Amino acid sequence: DINTGTLSWFQNLQTVKPFLGDPPLSRPGCWAYPDMLEVGRVQGSVQWNRAHFGAWCIVSAPLVLGLDLTQTEDVAAIVPFVTNAEAIAVNQKWAGHPGRFVEERPEKLQVWAKPQPGGAVAVLVINAGSAPAKVSLDLKKLGLSADEASVRSIWMRQDLNNVSGHLDTEMIPGMDSVFYILRPIASSSSYVV
Repeated sequence: DINTGTLSWFQNLQTVKPFLGDPPLSRPGCWAYPDMLEVGRVQGSVQWNRAHFGAWCIVSAPLVLGLDLTQTEDVAAIVPFVTNAEAIAVNQKWAGHPGRFVEERPEKLQVWAKPQPGGAVAVLVINAGSAPAKVSLDLKKLGLSADEASVRSIWMRQDLNNVSGHLDTEMIPGMDSVFYILRPIASSSSYVV
């Protein structure tokens, strides 16, 4: 059962992995459910609570808030990300898969990805460690069919530089995350006959 402990939600997230295979057991009408969101109640920073929300979004889990709405300070702290339309859209859109675990790095970094319509891919990198870290990710391994992609930061709500071949994340503070949408860029190669 999920609780407000610092790593409780992160441990619960691991329970959905068996349901995200190929073909996935988690799908419209039968979602993997790592438990209700404890956003706003989890011990740790606002950023760690935001990572929790992003994790539920990336695996298509039901977004059921489990906090006391009369605690106005707690609610005010989470409103910027639980009302983030781009994060919610990742959760709600279906493009054939509910989201998947990609890999774990020794620095306590976990990479998750979810296909989006139009060949786009949502990517969430969670830093469950205490030290800042960054990661370089191969676009193909993330499920992108193109060699180049535009990048949008969901948390910052802004476009970033395009990438080619791989995505280098920004520095991710400990107990935080980055959340991106990668959109394929069609090759501009022209053929001369």
